[in-house]
This record gives sequence, structure tokens and C-alpha cells, in this order.
Amino acid sequence: MKAEYSDEGVHISIKDSEKSIKLNGYYVDTFSVELILRVLPLKSGYSLQLNGFNATLESEVDIHIQVVESELVKRGFDEFVDAWKVKTYFGETLQYYWIDPANKELLKQSSMIGDGLVLEFRRG
Repeated sequence: MKAEYSDEGVHISIKDSEKSIKLNGYYVDTFSVELILRVLPLKSGYSLQLNGFNATLESEVDIHIQVVESELVKRGFDEFVDAWKVKTYFGETLQYYWIDPANKELLKQSSMIGDGLVLEFRRG
């Protein structure tokens, strides 16, 4: 799949199929949020709302970003660093990201995938 964004909207190509979807305003691809979080001026109380577009689902989604707190997170094998815990809603779907403010590095990400089930990724 390939999604190309322009002022007119998004052009989606999947194998031999192509489709253009008109978007009103500025949108970010929902799969780019991990990169966006790394360049934001995160600090206690920081929040941001973005218009998101999920090209896979071909749908618009509101993205709400809020810094919750600073938390000690493991980086690598034996190093612990203070990281911003960032609560991020993609519509009704909640994910948490932990961002190292010094290195602008995503250290961990967590999401609820079912009743009491949490999927967590850690960067080593």
C-alpha cells in the first residue's frame, strides 16, 4: 500500500488499484504519530489535537495527544531514564507512548487490545 498526501487529499495505491480521497484541511497519517511525538515540545501538561487519516481503513480519525507525567523507563539492558508518558487517542482507541526527551527516542508503547489485554512494545 502507498498513500500520497497533497493539498487535494490522499491518493491510495494498492497493487493494481488506485483511489483518491478528498480531505478538507490538514491531516497527518495515523502511522506517523510515533515520529511526530518525537519532535513535539513535550512537557508537563502539554496537549495537542490533530486531524488524522488512516489510509488502511480509508477513514478520518481525531488524534488527541496529552503528556500525562514523567516516568522512569528502562532503556537498553540496564539503563533507566526519565521519559514523558504520552496518552494518545486515535478516535476511541487509546495508546500510550514513552518518549525520552533528551534523545527524542520512543522507548515504549502500550495499547489495550481486549478486555484486560495489553500489547506492549519496548525498544531495546
